[in-house]
Amino acid sequence: MRRQYAKRVEEAQFFTDIEAWKLFRLSAFGEAFGWTLLISGLLIKHYFTHGNNIPVDIAGQIHGTLFLIYLTAVVVLHPSLKWSPKRTLVAGLVSVPPYGTLVFEQWVAHMRRREALQLYRQLIVRGIIVDHNKLLAVQPKESAYWYLPGGIVRADETAPAALKRIIKAYTGMSPQVGQLRYVWQHTTGQTQQLEIFFIVKNSANYQNIDLVATPRGSKDLDEIGFLKPKNNGDLKPSFLRNTTAANIMRKGDVTFL
Repeated sequence: MRRQYAKRVEEAQFFTDIEAWKLFRLSAFGEAFGWTLLISGLLIKHYFTHGNNIPVDIAGQIHGTLFLIYLTAVVVLHPSLKWSPKRTLVAGLVSVPPYGTLVFEQWVAHMRRREALQLYRQLIVRGIIVDHNKLLAVQPKESAYWYLPGGIVRADETAPAALKRIIKAYTGMSPQVGQLRYVWQHTTGQTQQLEIFFIVKNSANYQNIDLVATPRGSKDLDEIGFLKPKNNGDLKPSFLRNTTAANIMRKGDVTFL
């Protein structure tokens, strides 16, 4: 029975998650606004119009319409929001007390943020540029450590394309992306990160880089230069300190860390 219900719910997803959430929030705020009008109508009747029921009638009709719109939104949108039957029922019941929809909306928003943080992942790409047993490394602004040049891959690009974009922004030169060498999965705070390291073949082009003359080098970095990785406590990630640049460049299988 539950599988059949889940299948029917899945087939009824008329909106994306973001679209459904925006529409639900709009309906929740609208229903709460209807309560504000109704309460205001009662106060006007009691204090200003001395028993005239017109303000209450008008406010009641508007509130009733917004109430029905909210209930319709709950029924139509809950498949797209992937709500359980229990949460959907609660979403309908909270419209009974004044401003219950606002409280429910805030609670759901909190749950969505927490779930998003738990599932948040980043793909990071870095370039291995070797010259005379040294690695080209960058020191980001306000950082005491050095990293291989790279950064976050955008949603609309491949890892090699991201590496070319970032290294060119830092150095002014386009890298020739070669072999995939390392894949490192780790967690920073509540973010799971997957870093992939490519060997850059045209390493001879990266001598005497002037950060001021690069598109973003002077904005994002304090320094750039070649470092010996072996036992270098300033270089991150730490696995790079346990080898030499020559070993890193040696052909072989991809190393998963």
